[in-house]
Amino acid sequence: MNEQNIKNRKKWVRGIAVVFFLALLLLTFFSNTIMNRSLPKVVTKQIQSGSIALGVSGSGMIEAGSEKSITLNQSRVVDKVMVKAGDEVKKGDVLITLKAGDSEEIKQAEQELIMAQNTYNKQKLVGEATDDIIRQAESGGLIYETARNRLANLSANVKSAKENLDAISEEAENLAAEAAKRQSQMQSQMQAGLPNDGSENGNPEEQGVVTSEMSDVSNTVSDTADAEQSALEEIEKRKTDAQKQYDSAVEEHDKYMAEINFIDELKTGYEAVVSAREKLDKVKSETIGNEIKSECDGIVQTVMTEDGKTAMQGEQLMSISDSSSGYSMKISVTQKESKNVAVGDKAEITDFYVENVEVSVSAIQMDAENPKLRQIVFEVKGDVAPGSFLSVRVGSKRENHDMVVPNSAVHIDNDGSFIYVVESKSSPLGNRYYARKKNVEILATDLQNTAISGDVANDDYVIITSNKLVETNHMVKMEEE
Repeated sequence: MNEQNIKNRKKWVRGIAVVFFLALLLLTFFSNTIMNRSLPKVVTKQIQSGSIALGVSGSGMIEAGSEKSITLNQSRVVDKVMVKAGDEVKKGDVLITLKAGDSEEIKQAEQELIMAQNTYNKQKLVGEATDDIIRQAESGGLIYETARNRLANLSANVKSAKENLDAISEEAENLAAEAAKRQSQMQSQMQAGLPNDGSENGNPEEQGVVTSEMSDVSNTVSDTADAEQSALEEIEKRKTDAQKQYDSAVEEHDKYMAEINFIDELKTGYEAVVSAREKLDKVKSETIGNEIKSECDGIVQTVMTEDGKTAMQGEQLMSISDSSSGYSMKISVTQKESKNVAVGDKAEITDFYVENVEVSVSAIQMDAENPKLRQIVFEVKGDVAPGSFLSVRVGSKRENHDMVVPNSAVHIDNDGSFIYVVESKSSPLGNRYYARKKNVEILATDLQNTAISGDVANDDYVIITSNKLVETNHMVKMEEE
C-alpha cells in the first residue's frame, strides 16, 4: 500500500511538472506573439555605394516676363472697375470706365493760359508798348546785331558828348582863372598908383598928370573886365549847349536800354502765353476718352482702385501680366551648388500635381539681396499662373560615394543628422532585432538618396520605414520591403 502510494505520488508530481512546463511554453509563446505585435514594424535596406545627382532643388514664385502697369496721364474719376485680380483678359478688353468730363489737368492748363494772357496784357498796358515794340517782342525779340550796333553808336555819342563837355568845362575854368588873375593885377596897380618923387603935397601939374594916368588905367581895367566877362559868358553858353548834348545822348542811350529790357520782358510774357497754349493743346490731345483698355493678353495681378475713386495722374490703377512675354522663376543657391547647373539644363518638376509645364535654366546670376549667393533663373512654359509657386530640381552631374542610403533613412534632431541601423541578437526563441542610433554627416543628397559618412559600415542595414516611432536600443520587428 505504501509502495502504491509512493508510485501514485510520483505520477502526480510528474503530471504537475508536465503541466507546468506546457504552461510555461504556452505563456512564452503567447508573450512573444503579443510582444511581436506591439513592436514597431520596420523595413530595412543595406547601406551601399552609389552616386548622387549633383543638382539643386528649390521652390520659387512664377513671375510674368513683363508686367503692364495701368496708369492715367490725367486725373479722372473712376466710374466702374470691370475686372478683378486673377481675371484673364484679352488685348482690347475694357478694364475701367471713367466718368465723363474734363480732367483736372485740362482745367488747370486752361487757368494757366488765362493767367499768362492777363500778365502779358498788363505788361503791354503799363509799359505803353507800341505796335512796333509788340511786333518785335512777339517775333522773337530784337535782332542781336542790329541792337548791338545801335547801342554801340549811342554809347559812342555819349562818350563824345562827355569828352566835348569836359573840354569846354576845362576851357571855362582856365579862362575864369586867367581873368581873375588879370583883375587882381590891375587892382594892385590902381591901389599902388603910378611911380612919383614926392608926397601928396606935390605941385599941381604933377598931381594932374597922376590923376589922368589913373583914369586911363581905370578905363583899361574896365574895358578888360568887360571883354573877359563877354568871353566867360560865351564859353558858359557853349558849356550849357555841350551839357544839353551830353544829357540828350545819355537820355537816348538809357531810353534804348529800357526799350531793350521792355522788349525782353514782353518776349518772356508772350512766350509764357505760347507755352501755356501749347500745354493746353497737348493735354487735350492726350485725353483718352472714357474707357481704359488692356494693351495685352494676360492675367490681372492687382487692382488698386475702386468705383467712384478719383485716380490721380500717374497713379497705378492695376497691373496685368503679359502672357506673350513668357514666365520666369528664380531660386537662390550657394556658389558651390550653382556650379552643378548650366544654362539650358532642363529642370524636373517635383510637384506631383503639376502637368504640361516645362522648365529650363535661362540664366545664372548674382543674388542682388545676398552677393554671396547665386540666383538661378528659370524659363517656365506651359499652364502656369503668375504668383503661384513651383518646386523643381535641376542638374545632370553625378558624384560617387562609398555609403548611400535612401532619403527616408536620414533624420535630424538637435544633435544633427542620424540614422537607425538594425542589430540582431540570438535567443532560445530565435533572433531578436534592436534599433541603434548612429550619428552621420550628410555629404550630398538628391531626390532619392543621401550620401553619408560616420560610424557605420557598408554591410549595416538601415531602417527606411516604420509603422511606429522607433527608439534607440529598443526592439523592432523586421518586415519585407
